[in-house]
Amino acid sequence: MIKKANLFSVSVVFNAWTTELALKENKERIYLELAERLRRLRKMHGWSQSEIASKLGWTNTSYSDIEGFRKKCDLNSLVELAELYQLNPDFLITGNRDQLSAEMIAKMEKSLEWMHW
Repeated sequence: MIKKANLFSVSVVFNAWTTELALKENKERIYLELAERLRRLRKMHGWSQSEIASKLGWTNTSYSDIEGFRKKCDLNSLVELAELYQLNPDFLITGNRDQLSAEMIAKMEKSLEWMHW
């Protein structure tokens, strides 16, 4: 028979493990959605990956790995990308359009890249 204390310990460990797994999956989803938003923004502006890399002083691989979801975007890179697109970094992370300018929202609504997303 399992003692209550052991059952409680197993429950705590299991809850911690499932929480950690959920956070990891959530982080992966956030990075994947960030990569997709970056791809859509780039295409909306008519820029190539090489042009983005050049504008930021990065290597082509550095940018294409972030957009291709092969490398996670660090905070400094995120800020540089937000400045390049003149966006709040919150939009890049969450997709929340609340703080976007009316001009940017209108541009997004006209772009084929954003139609079904």
